[in-house]
Parts: sequence; C-alpha cells; structure tokens
Amino acid sequence: MKDGVCKLAWLCVPVLAAFLTGCPQDTGNTIRAETVAILYDGLELRVGDEKELGVRVLPLGASDYKLLWTAEPSSRVSVDPDGTIKVLEAGDITVTVGLYVEGLLVDSDNIDFTALARTETVRILNGGVRLDVGQERQLEAMVLPDRAADYELVWTAYPSGVVDVNLQDGTVKGLQQGSATVAVALYISGVLIDYDETSIAVIDPVALFKALRGQSVRTGGWADNANGGAGIRYANPDAPIIICDCDAPNPAAKLGTFTAALDLRNQPVFIIVCGDVDFSGGTITDEPGHFPGITDYRVTQDRRFDIRSPDTTIIGINNARLMFGGLRINGNMNSGTMNVIIRNVTFWDARDTRPSPGLDGLLLTGNSRANDHGYDWPTGVWVDHVKFSSGATGFLLGGDWHDTLLNVTLGEITVSRSRFTNANEVLLVGGGDGGEFPAGATEDELLWLRSRRRVTLHNNYFHDARTRMPRTRGTQTHMYNNFFRAIGATGGIFGGGYVMGPGYNAHFVVQNNLFDAPIHQNRILNTGFPGFHTTVVWSENNVGVGVLAGGKVSNRDRDSVKPWEPSSFYDYAVTADVQGLRASILERAGPTLTTIADFLVTPEGAAD
Repeated sequence: MKDGVCKLAWLCVPVLAAFLTGCPQDTGNTIRAETVAILYDGLELRVGDEKELGVRVLPLGASDYKLLWTAEPSSRVSVDPDGTIKVLEAGDITVTVGLYVEGLLVDSDNIDFTALARTETVRILNGGVRLDVGQERQLEAMVLPDRAADYELVWTAYPSGVVDVNLQDGTVKGLQQGSATVAVALYISGVLIDYDETSIAVIDPVALFKALRGQSVRTGGWADNANGGAGIRYANPDAPIIICDCDAPNPAAKLGTFTAALDLRNQPVFIIVCGDVDFSGGTITDEPGHFPGITDYRVTQDRRFDIRSPDTTIIGINNARLMFGGLRINGNMNSGTMNVIIRNVTFWDARDTRPSPGLDGLLLTGNSRANDHGYDWPTGVWVDHVKFSSGATGFLLGGDWHDTLLNVTLGEITVSRSRFTNANEVLLVGGGDGGEFPAGATEDELLWLRSRRRVTLHNNYFHDARTRMPRTRGTQTHMYNNFFRAIGATGGIFGGGYVMGPGYNAHFVVQNNLFDAPIHQNRILNTGFPGFHTTVVWSENNVGVGVLAGGKVSNRDRDSVKPWEPSSFYDYAVTADVQGLRASILERAGPTLTTIADFLVTPEGAAD
C-alpha cells in the first residue's frame, strides 16, 4: 500500500505542475502571456476621428494569446478587432482591452478620455428659394472653417413630391405646388457633424392666376374708393403672361417679353414675374458707377416703362426683382379709371447718372388740366408686399444718383405691407410748391387740389432711410399701422433726416404708428418746409420716440378736428397693439408671399 501512494504521488505531481503554469503537457519553447497594457500618452480626438491603439504584452515573445477590445458607451464610440477606435459623438469614453490565454481572461487594461466636438459647420448660402413647377435652382453650401477637408455633403428634401434634390450638388427642382424643406448634412469619416436647412416654396403660376383672376379686393385705403367706390379687382384675361428664366434665359430677352406685356392696351393684362427683370437689358450691374456707354440723361430715361393697360396686374414669385429702372402709371393714357395691382416684387436700384430729374422706382402721374377726357390721373392703384430699395450702391456711390423710390405726382393709391429702405428720398407726393395754395382759394378749391393726390400707407416698414416718408404737397394722406426705424443720418452730405414733411395744402391723418430709435433728433415731423402754416396733421395713438402729440398739429387756425375722415371713403382697421407692429411687420412686410394661400389672405388693415 505504501508503494501505491508513492506511485500515485509520482504520477500526479508533474500533471499538477503543468496545470498551474497553464502550459500544455508538451510545452516545448512557448512563452505564456501574462500582462497587457495600452500604449497611451493622452488622446485628443474629435467626432469623426479614427485611431488605431497599440498594446504591449509581457513577457516579450509571448504567443498563443488573444486580445478582445471593447468601448463604451457604444453610442459614442466604436472599436474594431485590431483596436481602431472611431469617435461618434463628443463626451467621456472608456476603451478596454482584455488578454485571453486558452479562453481565460489573464489580464486587462483600459483608458479614459474625453472626445471633443467638431468645430466644422455647414450653412446654406442661398436659401429661401421660391420655384415654379419645373424650375431648377442650385443651392450652395459653405463649410467652415475653410481649411476643413475630407468631408462629404449630402442633400435631402422632405416631404417628398414637392421638390426633387440632387443628393450631391444640391440642385432643386420644383415638382408640384407646396412647401418643402431642403437640408444639407456635413459628414466627416461617415459621422454626421452638422446640418442646415432651408424652406422651399413651389408655386404653379397658372394655378396662382386661376385663383386670383377677376377677384375683387379691399385694400384698406384709397384704392377702395376707385370706380365709384366699387374698389379694384385683379385683371381677368384668358391667360397670364408668365415671364421666367426658363422662357427667356437672357436679360435682354426677358426684358423684351416684359415690356411687350406692359405695352398691351385696351385689354386686361395679368403678368407673373419670376426672378429678375433687368431694365438695362444686362448693361448695368450692382457695381457702383457701372453705366457702360450710358452718359446721356435721355438714354437713362429709356429705362422707365409705362403700364399702358388700365387693367393691369403684376405679381412676383420666386424673388422677383425689377432692376435698374422704373415703372410709370400715367392716368392720362387711360382716362384715369384703373385697376392696377402690383404685389410681391422688389423695385431694385433705379439709378441714374445725374441727380435731377432722375428715375423713380414707381411713378404715378397724369393730367391735372382739362382735356378730352377731363382731369385724368391714376386711381385704383394698389401696391402690396413690395420692397423698394436703392440697391447695393446705396444713396450715392461712384456717380450713381437715385431719385425717389415712389413718386405720386398725381393719383390715388394704397401702399400696404411694403418695405422702404436704403434711400435718401423715399416717397414724394406732389412736386413743386406752385399752385397748391393759391391766394384767395376757397375751401372747395383747396379740397379739389388735394383730391388729385390721395395716398394711404398702412402696415409698411420704413428703415435705414433718410427723408420723405412722405414729403407732401396738396394731398390727403392717411398713415396707420406703420413701423419706422433707423431714420436719418449724422454728418456728411447726407446728414440729417426726418419722417414726414408736409408742405402747402397737405392734410394728414396719422394713427397708431410705431417709431423706433434711432430717428435723427427724434424728428418725426419736419415743420420747416414752405407752406407748413397751410397744413393740417391729425395724430392719435402713435407710439415711440418723438411721437406727435394727440390731436391737431398745425399753425393754421382750425378747429381741433380731423381734416378729413378716412372711413367716409373706405373701411380700415387700426391695430390696438401698436407695440406689436414691430414683430408682425418685420415678419410680413415686403415680398414675403410664397404660396397661393398667402396671396388670398385678407390683408391686415383691410376690413373683412
């Protein structure tokens, strides 16, 4: 028995020793791996970065082991079997490696670090596009910083069916009427870093025409007094005249199509404009002083075009601009009775080569003396959701002169929800002082003189301009629900400024307007013009800096009553929340109509 125990001991000891060392019974020269360490001297990785981590396994020369990599949280980092990590989002990260021999965990090591966010951003440069069905426009995106490399931009659009977008180059095509969002995503190493998006509106011009044609409108102003108090309506021809880049791809051809439409007479005309109509035919650019070959004043006047038909509608879509010239509405051409509607366009940079007489963006004129038609001046004119600007050159740069943005020599007009900016002289009503307050004139005679110029301004935005908002002579002017800001300038040739400039025989009713600083010397009313003693300015419920006192403001000996009552001629509604005009007008004033529903909304200020 004693011999058996020893034998058992002799047989078992070598087996036990092999197990403890983890070596196979036939060990040969294999070295057993015992420890593992990640080679790490600090990591500074950003989202999208990849890095292969190194390890040291001891003792040196060890073999027959396996390494298993893990990383957490998995939403923030990924790791490949070879130890390559990829940062998916910023934040704290832990990476662990395990050393396994014969399926058993022998050792492990881990590192902790904080992944940083990317500083690259992407922005769409030309968003807010409006397209008609079938029209294409390539969107552009900028990636910052400009040293960024190895990135990918991917374009998408939703909901489907309204527009189609090229995933690589951002070219958008209108498919059907509606609104869509187009987004561009910035990827680095396959990781989403940033994105930007913009809205796209698609309008079918023919559908827009069908929705508006022949419809009566109430404008909340003097245009409603036209046609015996019946007001105005959209033109109602058999078909619209659509002027877009796809039909006239070069400036000269597009201008020719537009002016041919303006020249139609004795018939209703409904014009829909897409994009730019360059009244110079491509000879002028936004650069200051750019009048190649144009030195004669008579030549510059060739960039003023007459609206011949008394029944004309001009509608802008897709950022429509009328550039480097102006339009004239002449009541003497059509016996004064008119339905003229201009909506959702921009009058841009009606520049000239000399200061006076110059080009106006829009001119209303006529005949104040009797002829075969009587006394003819435009009536029934509505300008709505329009932007007037002196353009990129400003008031006076490089020899460019700008006259008034809107000039009402004679006529009745409602101007609503429009934007007037970047101008020295904004709005003139009546030019010249002669004849507006003749000696010995009766009240009836003075009223007749005023009745030739009747202007309503409501829900408009006047900003970054200097004077004449408006400057008037011989007029009945009604101003309500308007917003004025950044009026006037200090120093230089264009120092000074004011809002209203009443002159001879000018009657104002000024209600519920908002005047925001800065306004030059808080000068809402310029009382220094000739004939101010003949004016009457009635003010009520105006808010802001330098506001007019309530009641009558005049040097003329009159009772403290309104000089005239607007509601006797048309229905209108003043806002009770004058401070609220700031937000609503900033959102809506100018060419902001993007859908057919927008065009059909009852305008603010107009009675339902």
